[in-house]
Order: sequence, then C-alpha cells, then structure tokens
Amino acid sequence: MPASWIAGRQGRGVDDLPPDDMETLAQTLVRGLRRSDLSTAFANAIAALIDEAEQIDLDLASRLHEPARELVRTASGENCRTTAQ
Repeated sequence: MPASWIAGRQGRGVDDLPPDDMETLAQTLVRGLRRSDLSTAFANAIAALIDEAEQIDLDLASRLHEPARELVRTASGENCRTTAQ
C-alpha cells in the first residue's frame, strides 16, 4: 500500500508503515525554525512526493521531477541539503 494512501487519511496508520517509509517521513519533519531547517524539511518532502509519484505513475513523476527540483532550488536557495535526491 503506498505511503500516500495512509498519510492521506490524516496520518492514521503511519505507525504501521515499513521502516523505510517511516524514515522517509521522519526526514520531512521540521527540526527547527532556522531557514536551513525549513529548507531541508521542504526539500525532503518534495523528494518524498516524487518518490511516491514514481510508484504510482512513472511518466508523471518524470515530468514533475525538474519542476519540483526548481521549486526546491528557488524556495530554499542553492545551499539546501537533502537526504533524498
């Protein structure tokens, strides 16, 4: 079952996700209020979104990859660090 299906239901069942999915979601949490913390969480959330899209529709995911990357770049600046590419 895709992670988006569970998370789309207000986070119910997130505890039941496989460890890899839990780690992905954990990387999207905001760790602090500094710009770098917010940028990292945002970039990781976008990466998780693209990863999820790849599981559902590979063609759509490939079309979204560059616009999503540009969104992260312009919102976060060039120095944003991510855990997922």
